[in-house]
This record gives sequence, C-alpha cells and structure tokens, in this order.
Amino acid sequence: MKARSGSDQEDRGYVWLDRMTHRRARLVLVVAALALGGAVFGMTRIKINDNPTRWFEADHPIRVADRELNAHFGGTYDAFLALTHEPAPYQAASYGAEVGKQLDGFRGAIRDELAALGKALGKDPAAAPAQLIEQQEQALRQTRTKATSPALRAAADAGLDVLGEAFEALESEAGNAASSDASNAASSDAGAFATALAARVHARSTAVDAAISDALAAVTAVTASGPASAEAFRAALTTKLGPSEDPARRPVATFLGTLEQSDEVWKQPELLAYLEGLQRHLGEQPAVGKSNSIADIVRTVHRDLVSGADADYRIPATATIVAQSLDQFLSSHRKDLLWHFVTPDYQRVAIWVQLRSGDNRDMEAVTKAAASYLAAHPAPVKLSHPEWFGLTYINVVWQDKMVSGMLNSFAGSFVMVLLMMVFLFRSVLWGILSMIPLTLTVAVVYGVIGLIGKDYDMPVAVLSSLSLGLAVDYAIHFIARARDLVRLHGSWDLARAEMFGEPARAIARNIIVIGVGFLPLLLAPLVPYQTVGILIAAILLLAGAASLALLPALIAVLQRVLFTGSPKKS
Repeated sequence: MKARSGSDQEDRGYVWLDRMTHRRARLVLVVAALALGGAVFGMTRIKINDNPTRWFEADHPIRVADRELNAHFGGTYDAFLALTHEPAPYQAASYGAEVGKQLDGFRGAIRDELAALGKALGKDPAAAPAQLIEQQEQALRQTRTKATSPALRAAADAGLDVLGEAFEALESEAGNAASSDASNAASSDAGAFATALAARVHARSTAVDAAISDALAAVTAVTASGPASAEAFRAALTTKLGPSEDPARRPVATFLGTLEQSDEVWKQPELLAYLEGLQRHLGEQPAVGKSNSIADIVRTVHRDLVSGADADYRIPATATIVAQSLDQFLSSHRKDLLWHFVTPDYQRVAIWVQLRSGDNRDMEAVTKAAASYLAAHPAPVKLSHPEWFGLTYINVVWQDKMVSGMLNSFAGSFVMVLLMMVFLFRSVLWGILSMIPLTLTVAVVYGVIGLIGKDYDMPVAVLSSLSLGLAVDYAIHFIARARDLVRLHGSWDLARAEMFGEPARAIARNIIVIGVGFLPLLLAPLVPYQTVGILIAAILLLAGAASLALLPALIAVLQRVLFTGSPKKS
C-alpha cells in the first residue's frame, strides 16, 4: 500500500471516511435514500415564477422605483384581455324570424304603454289640459330614462309624440298667447279634453299597430327573397319600408336604427354591463390595481353629458345612448384612444389590466380569475376563446416555454451523459452507478429550493442542465481510479485504502477549487449571477461529497457484481 502524503489531520479524515463508507455502507445508503425522499418532497413544493425586475437587488434604483410607482398608481405592469364576438352562421330564414320577433316585441311594448297612458288620462278628468299633459309627459320621460330595452324606449317616445301633438293643438286654439293662458282658455271643459286626448292616444296606438303590421309583412317578403347576409337583409328591409314623415311610422324607424346597431355588439348595454362585471371581478385580485375598457369610456362620457354627478356614472339603458356617448368621445381630441379598446366594427374589445406586480404567478392568478368568471357567467352573446396579450403575459408564455424546454433539455442531457458513461466504462451498471451521486445532488439542491420557497426562475432552470457535465467529473475520476486499483490489487477491500489516499485527496481538492471558484459571482450586481454562483458551487461541492461518500458505499455493497471477472494485474 502506498504511503499517504499530506497533513495528519487530513489523512485521518480520509481514513475515517474509508472506514465509515465500508463498515456502515448500508447506513450511508439509507441516509442517501432519506435525503432523496426529502428532496422529492421539496421538489413538489417548487413554485415556478419569474419577474425580470427582481433580477436587480432590493435596494437597486429600479426596484425602489418599481415599489414606489406601484404603491401610488394603478400598476406599471400591463396585460390585455381580448374578447371577440363569434356571430352565429347567417341564415335568411332564422334571421328573418328573429327580426320579426323583435319587431313584434316593439308592437307589444308600444301597445301596452299607450294603453296605460289612455287609462292615466282618465284618472284626473278635472285637471287643466296643460297640467294633465305635463303630468303625463313627466311620467313618460321617467319611463324613457329607466327603459332597459329599445322597445320600452320607443313606446315612451310614441306616447310623448301624442302628448306633444296635443299640446301644439292646445296652443293653436289659444292663438299666440302664453301656454299657461292657453291652457286656461281652453280648459272650460277639462273632462272633454281628457276624453279627446285619450281618443287621440287610442288612434295613435291603432295607427302604430298598423304600421308595424306592414313592417312585419315587409320582413316576411324580404326573408322570402333570401338575402345573402344580414347587412343585405337590413338594406332590403329599409328600402322596402322607405322613408316616411308619418308619426305612426316613427317606431318602425326607431326599430330599423336599432337593427342597424345590432351587429355592433359591444355597443349593447347588456354586454357593456357584462364587461363591467368582469372588470369588477378582476379588480378583486390582490395584484390588480385597476382596469379600463370601453365600458369606462361610455360611463365617463354619459356622466359628463347628463349631469356630471357620480350617480350618472353608469352604463346607459339603450344602445342608442351608448352610440351617442361614443360619438361624443370620437369628437374629442383623444378620439383615437377608443380604438385601443374596441375595433371599429365593435366585434372585439380589450380590457386593459394594470398589475402592481410583475410576478408571473400573479399574472397567472389573474388569467385564472378571468377564466373562472367567464365560465361561471356566460356572456349574453357567444364569445370566442379569450385571448391575453401584453408584456406581462408574454413573460408567462416565455416562462412556460422555458420551463418545458429546460426540462426536456435536462432529460436529454441526462440521457446523453448516461450513454457517455456507459461507453466510457463499457458497462451499463458502472454507467448507472456514476450517475447516482449527480442525480442525488441535483434532487437535493432543487428539493432545498422548494423547501425554502425560492422561486424556480430562469437562472435556476438553466443550472439543471449546466451542472450535469461539471458534476459528473468527480464520479468519473473516482470510478476510473477504483477500477484500476481493483485490477491492481485483486479486490475492493485491498484497493480502498489506497483509493482514499492520493486519489481521494486529488478529488477533494478538485472539488474545493472548482466549487469555490464560482463563489465570486455572489458579488455580482444582478441576482441571476448571484444565483448561478451559489447554486453551481452548491451542486459541485455536494456532488463531490456524494461521490466520495456514496460511491464507495455502493461499491462495498455491490462489489461482487461490479468486479466479477476483474483480473489482477501482474
């Protein structure tokens, strides 16, 4: 046996390691198995997350500015959610049936509203004509303001038309006198006036009913002609009905205007309200500072047009008022801003979400919150699959590709290194044995990362593949020398004492030199460099220690299998 060289303390350490790995080989393997089990548990707790801003140290000016800006504003990290209307395939028959159904709804609403107006006129027959008209006008204007459908709004307009005509007739009877005097002059028989006004309302209801019946007949005729598209259908219907100054035809004109806007789905109040609900849900997420959409533009303009009070900061009741609000916005000096939130055909909208955190897991939480809301609250119309975009979301996509890519890279590198070990040692068993310290090392390091809560980010992912080629060198050195010494001495029991002399000392010093050589990266200004330094050093040091402790224990247990047929050198 060769004489040992080096300090006595160092020699005693190698002697102790030799005896422990030989006499307590199974205990070493049990400890390694327990470490592997703990590592697997730790790896299940790994959180995949990245944030390029966190690549700078906490006191770096960029990090300080990031904290301050996100504390005082809605958020500096942008993401956008696009929702697209997916129209049903056009069929003339089904489209015509739907148009007829909507038009019939108009007729029913107007008929009911005018009937209610006629009854209201008979409740106070003693009221002065002007007072009677004013009372009913106020009631109809309230109905019009609160109307939740174009049909109700058209019904209120029809009633207001009748009252307006009655008031004009009242003024005509009094000549050019003031309206109040005209009222008194013409109110000698208030009851007769109320009766006459009720008859006028009934006549208008009959005329409107007839006009809508004509329009329904036109819908049937246009449907039978089979227009090629919804636009062609509406154009044919408008042409067939033609323009008219008849007051009874005004509800039909209102319906045609509503029909023209029906394809501009993101002008519909119910869809804007749906958008508002989705934004409210997203705003409940801790990372979301605020969000903006076309719904916010409509509410803001509507408030300013009506009164400026917060009570009017709401979605208007009808698509017509929504369209008027948007027209007002388009006449402003920031008109192009609208097209950041909706396409000109009003088929696709975008919600601008501002996050106070650039962490990918926060962005993922927001996308999951949106998906859960869309699944639990179906939209009034069919929407295609929601699409996210923006820099913050791009980081999430990049992270997914990076993680899956690095896992594939690690698996490929592991297989390649294993094959190289098999070819190097000309033995599958020795090739697998050489990979065990490396496998345990990588598992333990990543298990610790999961247990301490360190994010699995880009630098950590890259290191898994980078460390393979470096850390396996110790196992190659140990196994190659061990096999040579066994061939020289005839058995592992005779060779191990010399193995823990000069070879073990060379491996240990190589471990220290290479492992410690990466520690200066801890002084780098960027956190990824620091991460590379500490993890590479940890992997190399731990892989070297595992090679010196685990390999001799494995060889001691498996030596009869490993060294079968190994001849002794002469």
